[in-house]
Amino acid sequence: MRKYNIAIIGNGRAGGAFSEALKAVGHVVYGPYTRGFSKQQDFIDCLSHVEVVIVATNDSNIKVVASELFFALTKSSLDSNIEPNLLVVHLSGAKSLEDLSIFSNKASMHPLAPLPNQIVGALRLRSNITYAVTENEVVKDLVKSLNGKCVFVDDTKRALYHTVASMASNFLVALMGEVSKLAEICDLSLDDFIQLSEFSIQDVKDFGIRAALTGPVVRNDIQTLNSHRVAVGKVGKEDLRFYDSGVKSIKSLVSMWSAEGLETSAKLQNLENMQCK
Repeated sequence: MRKYNIAIIGNGRAGGAFSEALKAVGHVVYGPYTRGFSKQQDFIDCLSHVEVVIVATNDSNIKVVASELFFALTKSSLDSNIEPNLLVVHLSGAKSLEDLSIFSNKASMHPLAPLPNQIVGALRLRSNITYAVTENEVVKDLVKSLNGKCVFVDDTKRALYHTVASMASNFLVALMGEVSKLAEICDLSLDDFIQLSEFSIQDVKDFGIRAALTGPVVRNDIQTLNSHRVAVGKVGKEDLRFYDSGVKSIKSLVSMWSAEGLETSAKLQNLENMQCK
């Protein structure tokens, strides 16, 4: 497998994690570089060696960093006429390639894994995770070297894709925050409920959402649901809104499934009537 010379701009959790992960699988990594990188001589020097530059900054800084990088390339005489194959990659899940439009060779590579710190992040980046990428052979090589798998997201759907990713991770963490708060009022802790959540996630994976969803909404247990609202309402209005929002989401799923069931039942009935004629 080909090894690349890579410069990383941005020394946060993502930049540090990618630096360690890419080095661990044999790539040569320069940086991560921080603010003012275009004025750092070691960065200017490394541009004569690198084939890939990864922009590992906040989304709001990608365009600014891209401009500064372009200036650095020009300053070091490594413009597009000399290095036409230099690939610039950002790690954003929400951003299209528009912020890198100043470069002819550009791509994105977003890991579907939380990176809580550089050490854990570096391990997760090599743990057979999914990367949402734009079509590019070098990016595919990098993901393959990290033992990952690629999915391709169209630029026009990046915002929706990243919404889904945020819901799958951030919303789940927020839910656990509310569970922790209410558990403490019961003189318990999040640890007492975490296995229940893990089982539910595993059930979704093994059996699907419909089979994994249990509880009073599915059973239409109005009495229990009302007791929930009274208990949570005593804690606070925000907590009750949080609970009601979750119940509403579950009811929407159950209603959809019921409609699908009625539709299937009607189709079967029509089929039986046809066969009887």
